[in-house]
Amino acid sequence: MRADTRAWVLLAAAVAAGCAARDVRFPAPGPGRDASPQDLAAYDEAQALVARGQYAEAEARIGPLAGAFEAAGDRARTAEALFWAAYCREKQGRPDEAARGYEAVVRGYPETPASRQASARLDLRRPAPGPGGPGP
Repeated sequence: MRADTRAWVLLAAAVAAGCAARDVRFPAPGPGRDASPQDLAAYDEAQALVARGQYAEAEARIGPLAGAFEAAGDRARTAEALFWAAYCREKQGRPDEAARGYEAVVRGYPETPASRQASARLDLRRPAPGPGGPGP
């Protein structure tokens, strides 16, 4: 499946599942540089698990792939994998662990689209200012 088609399929599945992933889209990062075809295929499978709401299994598969992508020098996919692992933690009711994962993406990969999405997920956790606005 082409990368741009895969992204739309995952997005549609996430929306159909009623999760907040409707705003989560990443441009296709291009060739996997030195990432193995097996790692790329495993990543596609893990993303499909996320789209189906199988968060525990997806998290278990995505975590090791982040290290493989980092070793291959693929910063965009590394950041995406870390984002999706954090997202899976969030969906499993582990918001503090998810926040730490999102923060790691923002700090470690600020130039990536995944960093912007991680920042947006963190913003959702912050309480809205009260009627008088932010405090002193």
